[in-house]
Amino acid sequence: MIRTGRVTSILFLCVALASAGGCHDPGGESIQSQHAERLYPKPPQTPWVAAIGRLESGSEPTRGQVQLSLFLFGEEPQPVASLLKPGAIALRGDDVFITDGPLSAVFKHRPGSPGMDELRLSERPQVPAALCFTPGRTMLVADARGAAVIEYDARGERVRRISHRETLRPAGVACVGDSIWVSDLSEHCIEVYDAASGAHRRRIGERGSSVGQFSFPMGMAVGPSGDVFVVDMMNHRVQVLSPRGEFVRSFGEAGDCAGCFGRPRDVAVGPDGTIFVTDTSGSRVHAFDERGRALLSFGEPDGGIGALLTPSGIAISKARPSGTSAIPEGFSVAYYVLVSEQMLEPGVRVYAWRDRTKAPTPPPRKATAGPSSLSHKPGTLAKAVEPAINPHWSATNCSSCHSMDNGRTVVIAADKVDALCLSCHDGARARAEAHPIGRLAESVGVKTPQEWPRVDERIGCITCHDIRQHCTAQPTRAMDNPTMLRGYSADRPAAYCTQCHQADPSWRFSPHEQLAEGKVKEQSCLFCHTKSPEVPSDGTRRFAANLKADGAKVCLTCHVRHWDVSPAGHVDRPVTPEIKRRLVGRELTGAGMSPGPEFLKAMADPNEPSRRLPLAHDMVTCFTCHNPHQKGLFPDSSELGRRAVAPEDDKVALRMNRMELCVECHRK
Repeated sequence: MIRTGRVTSILFLCVALASAGGCHDPGGESIQSQHAERLYPKPPQTPWVAAIGRLESGSEPTRGQVQLSLFLFGEEPQPVASLLKPGAIALRGDDVFITDGPLSAVFKHRPGSPGMDELRLSERPQVPAALCFTPGRTMLVADARGAAVIEYDARGERVRRISHRETLRPAGVACVGDSIWVSDLSEHCIEVYDAASGAHRRRIGERGSSVGQFSFPMGMAVGPSGDVFVVDMMNHRVQVLSPRGEFVRSFGEAGDCAGCFGRPRDVAVGPDGTIFVTDTSGSRVHAFDERGRALLSFGEPDGGIGALLTPSGIAISKARPSGTSAIPEGFSVAYYVLVSEQMLEPGVRVYAWRDRTKAPTPPPRKATAGPSSLSHKPGTLAKAVEPAINPHWSATNCSSCHSMDNGRTVVIAADKVDALCLSCHDGARARAEAHPIGRLAESVGVKTPQEWPRVDERIGCITCHDIRQHCTAQPTRAMDNPTMLRGYSADRPAAYCTQCHQADPSWRFSPHEQLAEGKVKEQSCLFCHTKSPEVPSDGTRRFAANLKADGAKVCLTCHVRHWDVSPAGHVDRPVTPEIKRRLVGRELTGAGMSPGPEFLKAMADPNEPSRRLPLAHDMVTCFTCHNPHQKGLFPDSSELGRRAVAPEDDKVALRMNRMELCVECHRK
């Protein structure tokens, strides 16, 4: 049911956006031919997620609305949107239930339904923040403003209110055994109630950042083993608790890469143990394996049918929701992931998750006369004229590397192996290797394990890569060791290096640590600067930086570009004159200069630099937002020493808190 007061405004919005079109794709196409925005990661990598559409959230327009649209615009209107700001998602059978806080409503999507209907509830929750279903199929709705969890029967009649204090601010709810867990934002804890009586039993955790403590606990989910996954938002992690409330482990940290969170919001666990976490400020969903190791992230505001800007709720469905597009050919689906999006065309996105136990189906190869076009003799360059097939993950393509003798592979001579490997892994068809071959297996500080193969006492390709790991009837690419490194453990990745290299303090050298016992380390400064720069006591720029490279190049020597909330990116992006004047104006005002002739002259001077947020040739660069200098090198309040106050933003060396940083350039 829709409030009539919203129909007209949303109708015109939908008509204006009619050009957005539908989300149905023709079936029968191969994975490689799919539009890139549907797949994560992008081809040519093996995709593990496919965006397959969105649940229709609108109701069909009335006859009068159709006539009005035809009269004004000459075309029929799109369905009128039901959801304003979708939040939590839960499933009961094949029916999907979604909360909407601003509308104080819960919506239901039935299979085959053209839209969503608002549930008729005997008591409307003020701000529904989360929901779940009990084993008895009653619905629990966490009312953030109503300080309670409301239980409804199948008809929407209130059964009871569960609460023990007026300050309760529930953000998540889960059924755990014979109890109901409620995450509470006011006390930063988990409140536990008896499922039968609704009586309060106990409290789990308190405010803090240590093990078992929380800072704004949000969504919760129960895993296949019974463990409870709790989103610990401001600690940028997910904590895993046993059904008794005991700490098991945690994973995640602040950051912008896969497995690192901005503002995690909700969590869901697949039947195979894969953990999915929505990241509201990161604009994506992070996927972890059952041990909490990052697999990939997907979504992001890239404009595709799976695009996300502010994802919120998340749920797992074993059945494919109706109205979604075709599954890419060769994509073996394990289950479906439903994600609510609050700002970018509010609604529910649907993704297919690949079955991780099955290897991707290679594209078909055309029949050829004579030997395979991928076959070659050792030491020669393979000229592929058919679709590329990785021989390391195909048990039927041994002849890509080996010569064959009556159906049996011929052993490749040790001195021929490297040339054979380099026929593909030459930096053109595969990325450059981290360790060039030909180095001595034993030298100062280096001792390669004796059991690892060598070539004339030097390192070769198979010294580190055990390619025999793929020699099975149906090889499956391991998620935690895809390059088949010898002796590698995903639990201790850094320990892999020490199998050959002797640990040395220089490994941990950071040019961003410029102080030692109160003195400036010239070695650190000269890592980025051509000469040791002046260190003014007041932290005011009065000199040329003399960087070794322009703009972002000096940073990207060591760092890689992180994911950016802007689809166009920020690094190397020109700053408009308007934004530059705004930056300079704020700096002059902050320095105490009042509006007047000098103020206006400085504002109009195109050569007046931005000091608090330095630019590189009037372009945004890495050090525009991040301060590369160590705390204490300059006064904290100075233009050179200023850092963010919020711990999560200071950790990544932002010059000011994230939201404050955004509005320096962008208007609210």
